[in-house]
Amino acid sequence: MNLHGGDNSDVLNRARVFKKVFPDMEYSNTLPCFVETEPSCTTNEQKVSFEASKAVFGATVEAKRRALNTTHFADGPGGS
Repeated sequence: MNLHGGDNSDVLNRARVFKKVFPDMEYSNTLPCFVETEPSCTTNEQKVSFEASKAVFGATVEAKRRALNTTHFADGPGGS
């Protein structure tokens, strides 16, 4: 969670909570916006590999689901 400010931060929520707890005081965000200075540790090759593994997993799950449905209804309604 981004507590520092900027896009997708929790600043608005913290301001509301502060106002509930201290109604007579004005909220001031004392945290500077966070800027990531290090490059991502995920390489493009890792991203491609991850997407490929998600696709394989999805295909496996779909094949198992179809196999279960085919087996379940193979004898027709009411079973054997």
